[in-house]
Amino acid sequence: STSGSTSARPIHAGATPSTSSASRGAKRQSSRSARLTDAITVTETNDAAPTVSLAASPAAPTGNADWYRDPVQLTATAHDDHDAAPTVEASVDGGAYAAVSAPVVVSSDGTHTVTFRATDSNGNVSDVASWTGKVDRTAPTITATTQSGGQFLALTASDAASGVASLEYRTKLTAGGHTYYSAWTAYSAPIPVGSGMIPSIQYRATDAAGNVTAILPAP
Repeated sequence: STSGSTSARPIHAGATPSTSSASRGAKRQSSRSARLTDAITVTETNDAAPTVSLAASPAAPTGNADWYRDPVQLTATAHDDHDAAPTVEASVDGGAYAAVSAPVVVSSDGTHTVTFRATDSNGNVSDVASWTGKVDRTAPTITATTQSGGQFLALTASDAASGVASLEYRTKLTAGGHTYYSAWTAYSAPIPVGSGMIPSIQYRATDAAGNVTAILPAP
């Protein structure tokens, strides 16, 4: 051989250059990210109960002493973040709850309590909303009887709901083609009317709610 010559390293056919460590790390990170993205699932739960609000019409008593003299219409409205139409139920005067889809109307005389609740599709139940009110739509009744052979007129009045507030009478007099009435007087004892005078007596009663009877003539 000639002194100072350089021999070349042989290159074998079919050899593949090695992949860099940075490239291999990027591929592993991409694979892990894909697996994590596939594994994450978000599930939204409905644990909050619905709410129910209540409106009464008329909103306040229409009679005296906090009595309603008209039917009361109660409308319950339910709201839920997930259920667009929660089931609304009502209990009247302590009775069993029943589903309602229209206003509840309270019209019978007496003191009443109506309670509402709402349930969503997931079974969550709201707090209750309640209304309590007194209804008296009926005027008192009056009974008139004669005593002592028609010399006295006795009156009694009764009212099952709010009770009798007053019982009054007046005298009607017709003279010269004109009719005259005395002022209303509170009844406290049988009225001395004298012979033939009973038909001239009129009377009426008012209950605590403000219902007044028709003006009645003596029998």
